[in-house]
Amino acid sequence: LGDWLAGSPEDLLWAYSPDAGLMRALWLNACFTLPSPEQPITQCPNPRQRYCLDLTKSDHWLRGKKVKRHKGDFTLTVNKDFVGTFWRCRDLHQESNRGCWITAPL
Repeated sequence: LGDWLAGSPEDLLWAYSPDAGLMRALWLNACFTLPSPEQPITQCPNPRQRYCLDLTKSDHWLRGKKVKRHKGDFTLTVNKDFVGTFWRCRDLHQESNRGCWITAPL
């Protein structure tokens, strides 16, 4: 993933028919993916300028002007049950008959 992610000058990458290993590697490297069951191409937003909140340190970022101005526009949560969340997402998609790319091997 290193050269593919770091070397890309674009803010969006694409993977053609990614297997479970590539998807897992993307997630382990904090990459968000936009797969579609009907299409073989998976999009992967890859902003050139990244920002990471270190939640183990003080909360000074919470007092920033932009955060205060836009605090009603977003919700910040910390997921402590990643695997359980994946299963709930899968169940929700299956219940609504939308298909799902989340499988047991994943």
